[in-house]
Amino acid sequence: MIDIKQRIPAALQRARAAAGLSQEKLADALGISRSTVRAYEAGTTTPSLEASMEWCVACGYSLGQYLSDVYGCQIISTPDIEIERQAVLAFVHKATTEELHFLAGVIRASEALRGR
Repeated sequence: MIDIKQRIPAALQRARAAAGLSQEKLADALGISRSTVRAYEAGTTTPSLEASMEWCVACGYSLGQYLSDVYGCQIISTPDIEIERQAVLAFVHKATTEELHFLAGVIRASEALRGR
């Protein structure tokens, strides 16, 4: 089983680095303190699903890449919907219950963010 609490901090750091944002600039963009950003990246505090998605949105980081970083699943964006569907199904078939609940939450959160 993948320990997501160990992978989330590195995924958040990659997202911020890819955006070229300092911790301070990202904290300002998210409306949170720099100490919260540091705690998330250090793994001393685990962000909620919504906070993780907000972080990715603020960094312009793809949801598929975040899932790949955290779970090692290869959900890709491609014009060929069949390839994408097969990638999702392959992940779902080997995922744990915790991972499936998280994935469902990610889908709900991303739909909510798109609706803004």
